[in-house]
Amino acid sequence: MAVIASSTHPPNALVMNLAGLLDGAAVDLSLFLRQTSRNLKQLALQALDALLLAPSTCLSESVCAAVTHEAAGLLTDGDLHLAQLTLSLVHSLVVKAEATQQVSSIDVNFLPHKIYPN
Repeated sequence: MAVIASSTHPPNALVMNLAGLLDGAAVDLSLFLRQTSRNLKQLALQALDALLLAPSTCLSESVCAAVTHEAAGLLTDGDLHLAQLTLSLVHSLVVKAEATQQVSSIDVNFLPHKIYPN
């Protein structure tokens, strides 16, 4: 319904506040990262990245933790394109988190296990 509504108005005249839906959408998209379909993972990563790049997006700490937990498993050398999309998502999370001081979930899920492996 929102897509139909947004297509009938000029883009500059349309102002929609979707803040109440963003946390739920981010959690749902992060759950798609568990699926076996590579295309679904790729689209979910791109959608999460686009969601985070929106100027008004502010995700809660628990949602950031869920997204980083699910995305951490995709950072492997088995599929370099998914790894690149994952790093792009993490970059967007870091940029957004620095503005709101919510970096702890990124530290816990990525730094010890992926960047500094044992």
